[in-house]
Amino acid sequence: MPREEPCFESDGASCPGTDIAEVRTDDIEDDSWDVDSACSATSAKPADSPATKPAPKYVKGRLKAKLAFWQLFCKSAVVLSWISSGYEIPWALGVTPPPLSFPNAAGALQREAFVSADIADLLARGSIMQTHLPPAVISPLNVVERRGKLRLILDLVYVNRFIDQTGLKFKYENIRSASLYFNPDDYMFSVDLEAAYHHVDMHESAWTYLGFRWQGKTYVFTVLPFGLSPACYVFSKLTHELVGRWRARGIRLIHYLDDFLFAVAKDADGGSSAFKLVQAQVLQDIRSAGFNVPYAFACDTMPIESTNCQQKDSGQRTGAPPAVASQG
Repeated sequence: MPREEPCFESDGASCPGTDIAEVRTDDIEDDSWDVDSACSATSAKPADSPATKPAPKYVKGRLKAKLAFWQLFCKSAVVLSWISSGYEIPWALGVTPPPLSFPNAAGALQREAFVSADIADLLARGSIMQTHLPPAVISPLNVVERRGKLRLILDLVYVNRFIDQTGLKFKYENIRSASLYFNPDDYMFSVDLEAAYHHVDMHESAWTYLGFRWQGKTYVFTVLPFGLSPACYVFSKLTHELVGRWRARGIRLIHYLDDFLFAVAKDADGGSSAFKLVQAQVLQDIRSAGFNVPYAFACDTMPIESTNCQQKDSGQRTGAPPAVASQG
């Protein structure tokens, strides 16, 4: 039986130009990479049981609250406008979707308890809000199974057809980029942002096109939903500013969507003090930018010809070498 786990942005993203509600990083085979496969972590992501699952962390407005930090290094006026005012949907020819309401898909109706729990999490995060004013568009909810997990999706196919895709192109890095940044025997660590895309607020003018209904109540997304076709582009362009900050400081990494893989040379004596320093700096920057960081974990070494490194289980979310554990 598939596990019933809520799906948030750390699990995947939609990509520009697609006409489907959801595309995940593991669906884009040619140009994607997965930190979990790059570092064969057997205990880096402990499965949350109902008894131990932490409460969702609030995400809406977190980046805006840290605007001053972004202004220190962000070179893109567009990105700064997204952070300060929210992402405004670029409608093709200025034409917004005509009002339309869709029923929820059978997959959602058959998983009532799962959907209700996921919606409760979205409310707790600030990703959605209940509204008593009817949105212009009510899109269908659905539940799909991916890799043995159930995922709640908002099918935005109808809305996406009205979005101007011009200029929504971005060169994404992939695991083949590792040879440009990584060296044999580097220490490595990865960071996977929690509810990543939901940290990006949507402009208030977009909310009415991001509606859905469940059990007689109406909701709208107030943050970037991964079913929106420009979401992949928007989030990548935003996080690219952080990547530029790190690379300007000599920090080596590759980046794909909400996954970051870092490499740090060993100390001259083989120690890990430089590793600890870089990891602490990166995690501090991510927090200063407003993102929630659920965990970071480390690989001991990574030969350049291989992307398979074994995590040493130290009983923490951060493995070997000993390093600063993320506290979100």
